[in-house]
Amino acid sequence: MTLSWKARLAAAALLLGGISFVPAALGHGGVIPPPPPPPPPPDPRGETIRRVNGATTGNPGAPGAPGRPAATGGIRGGGPATGRRATGDATDRWEYWWEANKDLYLQLRGGAQAVTQSTAFLGRAAEVPDARRVGADAVRSRVLPALLSALSEHEADVVDSAALALARIVAPEQAHLALAPLVRTLDHPQRSAREAAALALGVVGSTEALADLRALLLDEPRGRRLVGRSEGVEEPMRAFAAAALGLIGDPAAGPDLERAVAGDGARPDRSIAQLALLSLGMVRGRESETAAFLLATMKRRDLDPIVRAQAPIALAHLAAAPAGEAAARAALGALVGALQDPATEADLRRSAAVALGRLARVDDAEARSELEALVLRGSDGPARQFALIALAEIGARDAEARRHVDEQESLERFMLRQLVDPARASLKPFAALALGVWGRNEALMPDARRRAIAKLLEHLDSERSPSHQGALALALGLLDAREAIAPVARALAGTRDPGFKGHAALALGLLRARDHAAALRDELARTGLAPLYETQLAQALGLMGDPRAVPTLLDRLARADTFAEVAAVAQALGRIGDASAVDPLLSLLADANAPAARRGVAAVALGLLAQKGELPWNVPFRAGTNYCARAEALAEIADIL
Repeated sequence: MTLSWKARLAAAALLLGGISFVPAALGHGGVIPPPPPPPPPPDPRGETIRRVNGATTGNPGAPGAPGRPAATGGIRGGGPATGRRATGDATDRWEYWWEANKDLYLQLRGGAQAVTQSTAFLGRAAEVPDARRVGADAVRSRVLPALLSALSEHEADVVDSAALALARIVAPEQAHLALAPLVRTLDHPQRSAREAAALALGVVGSTEALADLRALLLDEPRGRRLVGRSEGVEEPMRAFAAAALGLIGDPAAGPDLERAVAGDGARPDRSIAQLALLSLGMVRGRESETAAFLLATMKRRDLDPIVRAQAPIALAHLAAAPAGEAAARAALGALVGALQDPATEADLRRSAAVALGRLARVDDAEARSELEALVLRGSDGPARQFALIALAEIGARDAEARRHVDEQESLERFMLRQLVDPARASLKPFAALALGVWGRNEALMPDARRRAIAKLLEHLDSERSPSHQGALALALGLLDAREAIAPVARALAGTRDPGFKGHAALALGLLRARDHAAALRDELARTGLAPLYETQLAQALGLMGDPRAVPTLLDRLARADTFAEVAAVAQALGRIGDASAVDPLLSLLADANAPAARRGVAAVALGLLAQKGELPWNVPFRAGTNYCARAEALAEIADIL
């Protein structure tokens, strides 16, 4: 089986992209793996077919089943041999929600010590900590040439990483620097490199790539020539082309994406249809037509349920732009109806709850009532949890909260009840995070935020589950509760649980607790740290604006003797964004004697160091989504560093 380019990043994607240590469930050192793609429905011939990188397989849920990688470090779906695999469906744990959405809250490059730095070449004028970011001149003269050189190599581990790193850096107005090399890579001998190049064309964001991506998506003769495959463009390539068209967002792509969802009369590939549907929500300029198509798709019972489940999420994407909000809100009644109808499939109900959090307003009484009913009486764990977060998001988006005091107080009381009710223990961490999300609304009355902080502190002190403690600490960090610094630091010092330690460190980072930076640096200097914890420590120090973590990380990079450690350190350096990391990473990328996978991780880190936006490019495919309903291609995109 050909491994995907996301999987080829091995421990980087596995250990850093979508898992959390959860000893409460799995024992010390255990991990929750990313949720596997759900199995497809039986096809009309009565066979259950699952395609993974072109191979037909069976029993998609079983670790080690044919076509599914075994539980070894580095391959999506497996975990390191430090714990045991969870039994059953563990996607109702709060850690999944945090991993999917954390980029919205951990914006390392906009901290309190930010200064404005002109980076016109990169197409941005960003707020950056301490002016330590890699400058435009260094990107143009050193980083870009190194990535372009790596793009011409044979090793897929290097090429696929370089393709996306290049796309992270180059702004649409500078597309001429990247498009031609990426198009040439579309017929690379290694499939993972071809797929990365297709996706990278969209990450650049230029309309100049539309024609090539359209040809790939629709499997046209031009697309077959681009990939050098007369028998047809591979389905994963077509799926990534759909995602790339969404990232560009040009209205000209709308009809082609609709055609990919419809399947031209044939049953569409679930990965292609799913990504085409999500991408429609990212297209701008034809909002009314798109909203009508999405609403009709949501009602189509002949489509694969996990494809239809993306229609509400796409509607929420559509509403992110002012021009699309009115068109998307026209579907509010249908979304509420999906919650009310007992015949609604689980994934569609979950997605409807997520979408209502982005579409409903605090005075949409029926939507709020149905979400509350789902929390209280629903039988599906993820749907209840999504509904609780959705209520928080509705309150958080209310710019006129002081005119809606009754509604806001009702939301507050509801969330607090879920936090304190011992009969709803599984909802407790989601209630904590919901209070954190809701309380970030600066339009709320000041005493509302104080009440939420007081209750969260009370529970942090009494909570005995390390997993739940982690959610409480992060919620206090989201609320910028400075009074929580001392209790969170005490709890961190008093535990050996790796899951809680990582989340507590992030909470201290969110709270800019610089008095504790030295302790976090000392912890980071220890050997034998779990890679995810190592990255969380570095992220926390980055949130504090502490540049003194960088020498420690550079020393670790030079001495690292496992791929997992290299991946952790390189990603941490990239997330902090310090320019002093450029030279060591360039040296590693250029080292022909180093393993290709290690060189690929260096390319990933360089892309993170100099990325053109404050948020990762794949946030629309990860944050604010129903992560329980991902087909293979969407799962890979969501987990990319």
